Amino acid sequence: MLLAAELKRKAIHLASLVIPLGYFASPASWYVWWERALLASVILSLAIEVFRLNHPRTRHVFRHFFGELLRNHEEATLLGSTYLLIACLLSIHLFPKPVAVLALSFLILGDTHRTLRPMRQVRLREFEAPMAGAFYVTGFLEEIGRHYEIGKEIVCYRSIPEMVDLCRHYLAHDEERERIRRAGHERARRDHTWTKRFEGLFAELSRRGTLRR
Repeated sequence: MLLAAELKRKAIHLASLVIPLGYFASPASWYVWWERALLASVILSLAIEVFRLNHPRTRHVFRHFFGELLRNHEEATLLGSTYLLIACLLSIHLFPKPVAVLALSFLILGDTHRTLRPMRQVRLREFEAPMAGAFYVTGFLEEIGRHYEIGKEIVCYRSIPEMVDLCRHYLAHDEERERIRRAGHERARRDHTWTKRFEGLFAELSRRGTLRR
């Protein structure tokens, strides 16, 4: 399901190449029309964003149709497509044609390539918080499942509404929250100390022949 949603996002990203390629193929007499069209698109997109972020009914309808395509942070901020439209408008307005086309093409293709590859975004606090004995709630990352058992040692959410629901649930269930907190603390102390990290590092270096004992 996650892969299908990500592929849909990437297809939309690649489809947006029509903007720099179309601009590149257009004669100079069309430049002003490109700017006007992009300005209108930005204004329309921002108007939709205002309603989506501030009007519950609009937000519900938008989530119903496009929810699987949204990143977690996009529940409370501008969509990536809005930022892209703004970038297109500014690039075409401010820079010479070759620079604008190359910059936008790199932006679109680079973002598509980056997010299709596995990304390791596990942060230090993923280990510090459980190590300190906290009940840890964080945004979902596939890689974090390599370090903790999600739902039993830490809790992960995929959207802002889900985060709110999870917080309400665990605030109302003390024993369940304490069980997860204790399990996460024990896992961190057992597997995620600096000693364990350096042991793994030296073992990998030895395996590759980089480090000789």
